[in-house]
Amino acid sequence: MHQPNQQHAISQLSILECRIKPRRERDDETLARYDHFFSRTDLIIAPISSDVLARATDLRTFTGLKTPDAIQAATALALSQNPVFITNDASFARVAALDLRLLT
Repeated sequence: MHQPNQQHAISQLSILECRIKPRRERDDETLARYDHFFSRTDLIIAPISSDVLARATDLRTFTGLKTPDAIQAATALALSQNPVFITNDASFARVAALDLRLLT
């Protein structure tokens, strides 16, 4: 899935979301793998800024996305005009500005 000259980014929220289950299950091996992934120097970890929250509010209001999903979409849109957005959740199709890639 990696393309030359393509940047990969996640929201800070992704770190929280990925760590919940392994923390609950005390799965230190999975936590270590996530921590290693999140520490990659070629991965942009985008902050949840006030601009992201404002855009997420609009997305939540007008698309019906759940709050965490609205934050994820708003983060992507803050980074790029037409970002490629990889997910397994078809509800993100409600955000026309995302170049959605659904995993099956």
